[in-house]
Amino acid sequence: MRSVFLTKCVEEMRAPRSFWRDRILICLAVLLSYASVWPNEFVFDDNVLIQANTFLKTPQGLFKIFTHLNGAGAGWHAGFYRPVPMAAHFFIYWFSYPLTVAFHMPLTLGFHALNVALQALNGCLLLAFGVRAGFGKNAALAAALLWAVHPLHVEAVAYMNSTPELMCGTFCLLGLITLLPKEAPADGVVDPQKAFTPRKIKLSLVPFALALLSKESAVVFPALAAATLFLISPERLRLSAYFRTWPLWLLSFAYTLIIVFVILGHGMDGPLNLADVSLYKSSVAVRVWTALGTLPSYARLIVWPKDLYFRREGKVFADPAHGRVLLGGALVLLAALQILWGRAKRGLALSFGLLWFAAAQSPNTGIATPIDAIISEHWMYLPTMGLFLGVAQSFAGLFRDKKQAAALLVAALTTALGVATFRQNMVWRDMDTLYRNTARHGGGLTEMHGNEALFLMSRQQFGAARRQAQRALAGLPQNHGQASALMHMLMAMAWLHVAPVGGWAFTPDALRRALPEARHVDEAVAELEESVRINPDDADTHAFLSIVYAFRGDKKQAAAQDKIANQLRKKDE
Repeated sequence: MRSVFLTKCVEEMRAPRSFWRDRILICLAVLLSYASVWPNEFVFDDNVLIQANTFLKTPQGLFKIFTHLNGAGAGWHAGFYRPVPMAAHFFIYWFSYPLTVAFHMPLTLGFHALNVALQALNGCLLLAFGVRAGFGKNAALAAALLWAVHPLHVEAVAYMNSTPELMCGTFCLLGLITLLPKEAPADGVVDPQKAFTPRKIKLSLVPFALALLSKESAVVFPALAAATLFLISPERLRLSAYFRTWPLWLLSFAYTLIIVFVILGHGMDGPLNLADVSLYKSSVAVRVWTALGTLPSYARLIVWPKDLYFRREGKVFADPAHGRVLLGGALVLLAALQILWGRAKRGLALSFGLLWFAAAQSPNTGIATPIDAIISEHWMYLPTMGLFLGVAQSFAGLFRDKKQAAALLVAALTTALGVATFRQNMVWRDMDTLYRNTARHGGGLTEMHGNEALFLMSRQQFGAARRQAQRALAGLPQNHGQASALMHMLMAMAWLHVAPVGGWAFTPDALRRALPEARHVDEAVAELEESVRINPDDADTHAFLSIVYAFRGDKKQAAAQDKIANQLRKKDE
């Protein structure tokens, strides 16, 4: 009796140590893998949605974050409704800015700290979800470790504007953990009576709602819950077993209607850099073939994450007999066969992982509605969570009697992936390194030319900046008028040698100081006039044109442009 009591005491003492040890291990792995991210500057949309976002810089902006799209603070008339990550950015800015002023610390440090902390947290939550869902603790730990340091997720972590992706993952995992029993099943079998109870489903609506307010792709949460129920329920083949999740589906459906028809008012415009974008947008069949054609690329990136780069140039597949489409179809067929026949205990984990991947990836296929890219690395963030758990549990059976070998293999893979992540962070050092890496791999550069131009202007390289802006204009489709107007304004500032003060922000004072030394005022006027012709609703460009007209002595035109600028500003208010 005494021996049994002592044994229980020892087990109770060991459990907390194991709990914290595993989570500390995940956090250390993330910190070491992302140790090279801290010097990275704002890049691409970071410049607009963070650095030039006026909502982050005034106390009143916190309320506007919840009533506007995320691009409104930077003067964009488009964007997404993501108030939760924007509110996080608001508080990070107000915490970081005094340190920047007082100690000359980079403003970026706070935003990097937020993303790295979220990545470590998500690794720990993935472990917790796996254990509660009945996966072996060692398999769940291996999956969480490998997922947390995988270089495919660098785009989501190093890109400061990708906080919505990370927070969406955080709240989805929290919601799923809420649905499961608090205690881990001793025999790996979850008691269905303690999971997915009406009370737990109601509680999970809170993190689900926060996930939706972080990123639109959280609409798949009910499908992830269904995949989890498929994993743990002995009645997984009965449709009625899933009826209990109806509140989740109702919230998902209501949110979709609101976000599409009320807040955004339209679907996505489709990929920017494709010459056959009209074909992609007009044909559901083509989008199906294209979605299948991208699967081999994603599979390769997961298994062999080499040659990672921003703004991947996807391909539209109009021929269902294309080799890539057939290979993608074969992968789907094999996955379907695994799910249909892999319901025994040995194959159930992999079936769950494939169901999770399919559910989480579904918004990124573009089948239901065109999306703004064909393939993106950060889209793999949520889909790979469950997939890694399923694969790790499947491999655990092969190492049942070789635990030391399994530990060494996981340690070697974690180290290799962590080193690759450490190196990939350096690609995101600044706009120039990001641009050159994309150019080296033949990625889509249309949008990046403009950002590279902005970067060059911040380095006083105005001639090179104009060439990049011209390349951006040459690659922009006709239906992207706002982007074209922005490029013309950028070229005007490059002609006048006006450097941005932060992100895409140019100030009237900087323009006035540059004009007396400017040698190409006429060229700048032509660019500004073209910009307001394309986009007559941009108040800043009208104001810049007014200043240049006044410098040239054209008081009538200057007054007219200033009047338009003031009217537009009052309209925006």
